[in-house]
Amino acid sequence: MKKSELHRIVREVIRKVGDEYAVYPKKGGKRLGTHRTRKGAEDQMTAIHISKYSENLDPSYKHDGKAAPYGSGYRPIKEQDPKTGTGKKPKDSSRRLYTDENPKDTVSVKFRTKEDIVNTLNKTSFKNKSHARQSQIINLIHQRVRAAYANAKDTETKSRLKRALDYIESKKEASKQKTKRLNKEVVDNNDPLPLSPEELKTALATMEGWSVKNDKLYKRYKFKTFSEALNFINIIAPILDEEDHHPIIYSFYSMVDLYFFSGFADNKITSLDFDVARKIDKLHTGINLNELKCKYGQYFCPHDKVYKCRKSPKKTRSEDVHKPMNPGILKKRLGKLSCSKVRAERAKLKDKGTTYAKALQRYLNYHCQ
Repeated sequence: MKKSELHRIVREVIRKVGDEYAVYPKKGGKRLGTHRTRKGAEDQMTAIHISKYSENLDPSYKHDGKAAPYGSGYRPIKEQDPKTGTGKKPKDSSRRLYTDENPKDTVSVKFRTKEDIVNTLNKTSFKNKSHARQSQIINLIHQRVRAAYANAKDTETKSRLKRALDYIESKKEASKQKTKRLNKEVVDNNDPLPLSPEELKTALATMEGWSVKNDKLYKRYKFKTFSEALNFINIIAPILDEEDHHPIIYSFYSMVDLYFFSGFADNKITSLDFDVARKIDKLHTGINLNELKCKYGQYFCPHDKVYKCRKSPKKTRSEDVHKPMNPGILKKRLGKLSCSKVRAERAKLKDKGTTYAKALQRYLNYHCQ
């Protein structure tokens, strides 16, 4: 096409305004753009030329994606549907669904009713897809049902689509949960690999008391008493939680056996097992087990699940509180004692096995015969 013919078709012109070049509609109107150079204005004209008037241009011209010189011919190439997914839908493609995938990898979808969606998701062609592909189809159905429900005006139609929307939303949420589950099962690339026999031998040489037993890193800790052994387990528990690496623990009286292995490495020994073992050894060395021999004895704290030292001597009841000749508990409650008063008080009690009831009975035995 000649330039003179192009000027009759193109409805924009370039005008110089001061030191700049502006693009205006040929018949007047709002300025379409301002450029410092004429080339910049011509590039804008080329873009307008490409977007609006490509049907009248030279079909033999193949555009490379860059701004073509003003006046050159351009016609977009009609591409055929690719055999495999490209991530883009070719222009003038008649294909509607899943244009970023293989055309053979499509599933016909119906979503007029809940039953239509159930039938779609029960198709063999749907079940044979990967989880990622199934999620795409479920998301597409959800989007279309949601849009149809929002645009529906008839009460019966809205009620029908609401059932379908509730169903596909539940399926979408289940798909999300499965995706999270699958992601958790993926092995972290940062996880250490199992140690080779040479690496294992070198690492064991630096660890005192550790050995390999049943393909696990093993050590036995010995203590003087059962409470010391139990206290040691409770002391190392926070470290194991912090590292998120837990060994098999066997405890028998004053002995504690630890077996380390890495489940993410097919139950083999890794460098992580040695790292945690070193921390436990360091902690064991720093513990002064004599501290467990407390001045006032020990008690087991059920909240912290560990033995603790008493801060003061254990409180015991005064031995002479319930002696017949010194019935202190009765005087505190009844004041001046008499046999009739004690008998009447004991008769009121429903539970005769309490400490108070026994004190009343002792008083009667010794003073009221």
